[in-house]
Amino acid sequence: MATFHLYLLLLILLSGFPAAFRRNCLLPSTSFAAVEAAETSSPTADGHRRAAAAAAATDASLSLLDRVLAAMEMGLGFMEREEAALNLDAIIGTRIVEGQLTVLMLRLKGTEHGLTLPTETVKRIESIRQLADRISTETIPLIKHKQLVYYNRLSAILRRGFWALSYRTREVNSSAVVRPIVNGEAMNEEQSDDCLTELFGTGGETQKRCRMSFGCWKLMTQPGYRHYTLTHQVFYAEIGASSGCFTGDLRKLTDELSFGFCANILVEAEAIALANFPDHKADLFMEQAALCGILGFREFFRPRWLEAILLWQRHPDGCWGERHSPQSSMRYRREERVLVGGCRCHRTAVALGALVGYVRFLSESASDSRNSPNEYHHRHHHDHYHHHHSHHHHHYRRQ
Repeated sequence: MATFHLYLLLLILLSGFPAAFRRNCLLPSTSFAAVEAAETSSPTADGHRRAAAAAAATDASLSLLDRVLAAMEMGLGFMEREEAALNLDAIIGTRIVEGQLTVLMLRLKGTEHGLTLPTETVKRIESIRQLADRISTETIPLIKHKQLVYYNRLSAILRRGFWALSYRTREVNSSAVVRPIVNGEAMNEEQSDDCLTELFGTGGETQKRCRMSFGCWKLMTQPGYRHYTLTHQVFYAEIGASSGCFTGDLRKLTDELSFGFCANILVEAEAIALANFPDHKADLFMEQAALCGILGFREFFRPRWLEAILLWQRHPDGCWGERHSPQSSMRYRREERVLVGGCRCHRTAVALGALVGYVRFLSESASDSRNSPNEYHHRHHHDHYHHHHSHHHHHYRRQ
């Protein structure tokens, strides 16, 4: 988590500077080299600096983690108040929160390769996990009544524990980026749902599970797609893995495909951030972080990106909705539902899905620096170099 540590330290150091400067400031490599030179001057000073840097990183991580947990509590509180109005998409979001926090809690309770956080923080995370589970469980019967066809086709992804997928923390492989073969979307939501029903045996043609037609397999594994088509390819692979349809060599193949898809998704997410997060891309941006975060890709979790997501949350409602007046070009899901005050089900769901990723990575960051200042120091130095020399340059390769 060292790259994240660097950003967190910068956030503290630059907190007194004008916002416009903070927004674009990166620590020059010459400054980093100067720090390295100073640290090698004295073994005692070196140890003190490592401990101080680790302590500062822990404090910064825990401070940001508290803000993320507060935002999630508000968002889930909104969903709890509006349970009667929620739709199936909203509960996909709460189930992702429940599943991913279940995985995190196992790591927090584990002794081997476990994470270490303050007791109160761990209790708070578990409380949020329980709240997400309760909202899901209480709302599912209402959704079954209101959206029976949709529910019958896709209810499997609403099961407790379905989204408890566990992937190690990893970095995006920029060599997997490919040139897009289309300009817009290559699939619509009905096509995506149809392919998912093949896995569940709920499409009507047959009740046989784990079926993959040639058309769906090609659509869901073809490199070079963009936007929501790309995120739905990752969604499909994750669902195939969790449902038990993708196992053995097939699981390895779909995981590798998803890792490549997330490399391309990161390029799109960085472009959205570079354009200062246009409102009509906010939904997609958070969906990208939510789905690739499940796979462990930490590059989707950056302080400036987090600040944007937190800024979009509506107060005091706690939901996520439009930041401006509706645009005719805005893309909404077929099942999107507008709630009180312009709140939106799907946008709130993907926001919570993105934030639970921040909980994971901030927990790892805080735990790393709490447990071992020397390990923090080593990874901080290695990843700073790697970050500046690898991750900001994406080159398309031919397919």
